[in-house]
Amino acid sequence: QLDYAGFYGNQSDKGALYRSSMNMRRAGVSFAGGVGDAWTYTFVMDISTDRNFVLSDYYASYNGFANTQISLGQINPAFSLENLFSSKWIPFMERSMANTAFGPGKGLGVSVDNWGDYYSFKASVTAPKKGSIVYTAASTTGVDAKDDKPIFSARLNLVPYNQDNKVVQLGLAGHYQSINDYYIEFQTTPEMVGRAGIAGNSPLSTTTAAGARTVQAKDLSTFAVDLAGQYEQFTGEVEYQQANVKRPSGSNSLNFKGYHAQVAYVLTGETRQYNVKSGSFGQITPADKKCGAWEVAARHSFINLVDDDINGGSAHNTTLGVNYYPTEQIRVTANYIRSNQHTNTTANRSEEHTSDSSHRTISY
Repeated sequence: QLDYAGFYGNQSDKGALYRSSMNMRRAGVSFAGGVGDAWTYTFVMDISTDRNFVLSDYYASYNGFANTQISLGQINPAFSLENLFSSKWIPFMERSMANTAFGPGKGLGVSVDNWGDYYSFKASVTAPKKGSIVYTAASTTGVDAKDDKPIFSARLNLVPYNQDNKVVQLGLAGHYQSINDYYIEFQTTPEMVGRAGIAGNSPLSTTTAAGARTVQAKDLSTFAVDLAGQYEQFTGEVEYQQANVKRPSGSNSLNFKGYHAQVAYVLTGETRQYNVKSGSFGQITPADKKCGAWEVAARHSFINLVDDDINGGSAHNTTLGVNYYPTEQIRVTANYIRSNQHTNTTANRSEEHTSDSSHRTISY
């Protein structure tokens, strides 16, 4: 996979993160195969921002039971609907703000998948990279990183109808992690990832501009509910996510939330491939090899990282997209994004202190 994005703008209206440039979003190669009749393996190597190769996915799976798969290695935990989509086939350049902020992320562990004609279920236990979620102090120094506790995740997809490119799916998911009074952070960006290594990459964050984490937690639980459907060339979905943070004695619990609603339509008549096992809609294969396939899409999303004495900001995000698939292996995407942000510009403060917050509307 080779993925480049181009930006047009100047530093004064969008910040250094999105000034005119060409940015390599991702480059990597996947290897997959099998040993015998029951074992398969997958390795994915990506080029990181410092131009080094890293193993982003590596796991082996046992498929010896009917409609069941057991995987061991670095895996993607079961969670939201958007987590199930490959980045190659989502209708937009990026996933929603809530998915970025609340998703558990990849980790070493084990997962079990089971599926039938009208459902799929996945449960996993993963251990994130040290210090990727939990910190022993509010500071941002790397020496305070703590070994993160395991994350327990599960997702159930119910598929009451799946016939002739017409699908209805309801999804329920959640994950839990013990924090033990250490610090965590929530952060996200408008649904466009800019240049790596530029300050201000997360304008919505529970970490203050001075670099102090503000959320101390005993445990974290997150849940998601979604409804998705397909009617021939048309696909759509709505999803709601919420993160519940139980804090040490004397502090109120926190609830952060987000949602998105999106639709997509293939103008040239092709349909997305639906997979009951993963509960996701896959790639588009052009019917006309000369003209390719065209798809239009729209999404609106919202996130709120403000509750009690924590102000990580909030935002509404609207994206309009056009996708062109000249072949099965190539996609060209154009996104117009308008983001209305109430951002955290000072130290931690109460939600009522609205005079301390800033509002900006940015188009990408």
